[in-house]
Amino acid sequence: GRLARFEAAGLAEQAKTVSGVKLVAARVKADGAETLRGMADELKARLGSAVIVLGAASEDRVNFVAAATPDVVAKGVHAGKLVKELAAMCGGGGGGRPDMAQAGGKDPSRLDDALRDAERLVEAQLGG
Repeated sequence: GRLARFEAAGLAEQAKTVSGVKLVAARVKADGAETLRGMADELKARLGSAVIVLGAASEDRVNFVAAATPDVVAKGVHAGKLVKELAAMCGGGGGGRPDMAQAGGKDPSRLDDALRDAERLVEAQLGG
């Protein structure tokens, strides 16, 4: 919806470049994986080429979505493996395809640490 678009615009401006690839790793407010996926799609459309990792926390749960555009997947990024490692840091699991994946965790207090680690993980996937 409109909120996802509005939020995506702000997040797109926060993109960092890691080993030549744009990365957005951010904590967002979202009421579930579907909203997160919508934001990730919006960010992919805006950035054209990027890895996107979004995390949202509720009282006792963390949701992650990771997405990567086809050109970035071709360079070795795998959203499923990425999100699986991040969720593991929050006491959970999940995974999925190289281009889109989701996972959950049980420890919201670890969310920010996990998102900070996304940069290192992406760099490793790119062989950096």
